[in-house]
Amino acid sequence: MLTLFRCTTGEGWNNLMHDASRERSILFQCSNERYISGVPNGCGSRVATPFFISFMLIVSITFMNMFIAIILEGFDEYHEEETHRV
Repeated sequence: MLTLFRCTTGEGWNNLMHDASRERSILFQCSNERYISGVPNGCGSRVATPFFISFMLIVSITFMNMFIAIILEGFDEYHEEETHRV
């Protein structure tokens, strides 16, 4: 949940995506140990990239719609107060 919350803030989500999608290669040899000297060393999955991109799209659209709804509600309340004063 903390990882997903970090992604929703937009802070370094692409680094998380790349780390989660790392697979065994000549330059990166993953092992069964999750961390070596505090650095993640496990293998990732090919599903990580589509998951993170779709998650970011859905979350950004949802938050943008909520933000616009809050602004429009504020304008509506202000307009109602102005019409009741007159």
